[in-house]
Amino acid sequence: MKILNNSILLICFSLLISSCIKDHCSRKVRMYIPIYKTREAVLSDVKLLPAKAMTKPGKIFSYGNYLLINEIDKGIHIIDNSTPASPVKLGFLNIDGNLDLWVKNNLLYADCYDNLLVLNISDIHNIRLVESVNKVFPDRSYIGAVIDDTKGYIIGWEQKDTTMTIDCNDQVNYTPLYYSKRVAYSMDLGISSSSGFTPPSGVAGSLTRFNATGDYLYCVGSFTLHTFNISQQKPVKTSNLSITWDVETIYSFNNNLFIGTNSGVLIYSLSNPSSPSYLNKMEHVRTCDPVITDGQNAFVTLRGGAPCGGYSNQLDVLNVSNLQSVTLVKSYLLNSPYGLGMDLQYLYICDDGYGIRVYNRNDVSKMVEVSKITMDHPRDIIVLDHSLLVISDTNFIQYDASDINNIKQISILN
Repeated sequence: MKILNNSILLICFSLLISSCIKDHCSRKVRMYIPIYKTREAVLSDVKLLPAKAMTKPGKIFSYGNYLLINEIDKGIHIIDNSTPASPVKLGFLNIDGNLDLWVKNNLLYADCYDNLLVLNISDIHNIRLVESVNKVFPDRSYIGAVIDDTKGYIIGWEQKDTTMTIDCNDQVNYTPLYYSKRVAYSMDLGISSSSGFTPPSGVAGSLTRFNATGDYLYCVGSFTLHTFNISQQKPVKTSNLSITWDVETIYSFNNNLFIGTNSGVLIYSLSNPSSPSYLNKMEHVRTCDPVITDGQNAFVTLRGGAPCGGYSNQLDVLNVSNLQSVTLVKSYLLNSPYGLGMDLQYLYICDDGYGIRVYNRNDVSKMVEVSKITMDHPRDIIVLDHSLLVISDTNFIQYDASDINNIKQISILN
């Protein structure tokens, strides 16, 4: 009986092995091996280089006669815009892992992977790194790759084709998926100086994740609001609030922060500027949503699809005159909206696949589209007096909007 039992076990084991072999296949897969660069090497490479072409522009910031345009993950284009009809590239500020920026009192604040950098730009031709604060933006992650943080930052990927024995039913993607909500683009309100609002340090586009108010710099990560005291040259973190998941943008107005997320608009009070406090939330369906406000109404563009989720593509107008009781005024259907800006009378919306929509916003309950700019893939906009500064997915374009019925392109920069 013992021999019989052993025989049965042997047969079962053989069948199991056969089954395992049958369920495994040889498959040629494409793998990506991380290319690392140490923090010391990354910081030593922060320097002003000759001007270069834009390939993947992101955030935009207007500071005096200068424009600073982020090249996603690469650095910042420095542009002299004293003559908007013929802007001049002065150079390219190399910053590996850069996505966001803000300028105040001749100091440029920029992220560099998980670092917050402070650069003196009082002499735009001799930009100097004066401070770097490590490990303040721990929001990047990679799916489908094993990362060794001790080797530094990932600056690229080496492609390698290889044959592997894997489960025949395995649907794993061997390409690492880079995930960072902070790639979204950039935002503070692009309001015309003639509207009665005076930018304290400059004007950002509508997708920014940095915002400086008073002596404080506010930065949002995917699920965190970081606050820094910037009264001195070295930023000092004063609070680190866990707020939600999938944060998109930040905008300040009247001593409050308006934070756009994939699921709604969060409102925080700056009564204690060193530690913002929660006031309210206006929820919406899951979408990407930059937000701007004039104090009476907030304008929120909702864009569905990956990576935003949801299917809604619309503009929501919210009444925010009472921050404790925010209400929806009206929704307007759009195609695939991104950034937006406004002046006293008009609202400008970057609507991918359509162009830039211009609405008369005198009565927000029944806004009418009064003009349109036909262009490919607009992403963000700054409104200054009668000028429109627009970032597309490949270049920077300026328009003269002094005649709202005949908006004219005055320059383009690639």
